[in-house]
Amino acid sequence: MKVCFLVSEYFAWGRFGGFGAIARTIAQGLRAAGQDIVVVVPRRKGQRPVEIIDGLEVRSYPGHSIFTTKVFQECDADIYHSFEASLPSFAAQRAMPNRKHIVTCIDPFDANDWKMEFKFDLGQSVRRASIYPLLWGFYGSPLVRSAVQHSDSVFCQADFLRPKVKRLYGLPYEPEFVPNAYHVPRKIAQKATSPTVLYLARWDPRKRPEIFFELAKQFPKVRFIAVGKAHDPKRHANLVARYQNVPNLELVGFVNPFESTRLREIIDQSWI
Repeated sequence: MKVCFLVSEYFAWGRFGGFGAIARTIAQGLRAAGQDIVVVVPRRKGQRPVEIIDGLEVRSYPGHSIFTTKVFQECDADIYHSFEASLPSFAAQRAMPNRKHIVTCIDPFDANDWKMEFKFDLGQSVRRASIYPLLWGFYGSPLVRSAVQHSDSVFCQADFLRPKVKRLYGLPYEPEFVPNAYHVPRKIAQKATSPTVLYLARWDPRKRPEIFFELAKQFPKVRFIAVGKAHDPKRHANLVARYQNVPNLELVGFVNPFESTRLREIIDQSWI
């Protein structure tokens, strides 16, 4: 059986978000279990049409070819699995209508979500906020809704999302719950001897990392570790300058979990 993963990124080529991390983790695990996996993503700067990562084939299509069917036909998979519904989900169904099509909803946006995300990004950068019409088309257009409705199965990686996804895509049923996959440690984690709290996310306004940073000031005997970075380099630099002198706060920055064990070691130490 051959499975094709459709995802907006693969935690590589300058894109390091949750969708890519989840897809890459699951792809690695399935490959280790002997499954035939191919991944399809939008092409990023410096990325070739076909790349090999962790022994897996990663195919890409140019951004202007969003409705391409060729790449999905070339994959010739038995199952096409979308990590979040998008226009490529619709294109894959057009390309291979007689194969199985699955969608896992990770962070589906309704109107309030789009409004909130736009508001925070507009405050950060007008240029970044200007891409929202394109993002909405990619993730929220009627064609995407149609793709979800015509999928063979729809899942959610968080239980509370099930009624939201049913409402958002006009489904006659609530999707099934399938949790995220994680690498199970081979040994029991050794926690730090002193209380240690970890923040692991991007440092964009939407995530409000300042709450975490300010909390460190109120609990000087607790160790605070912040892993991540902001999309906007200027904002990232400002946050580092503002909080780098808090003695119990460690501003680690971005750590790639697929290239080193450092993140795993930080998680093992953390109490919260």
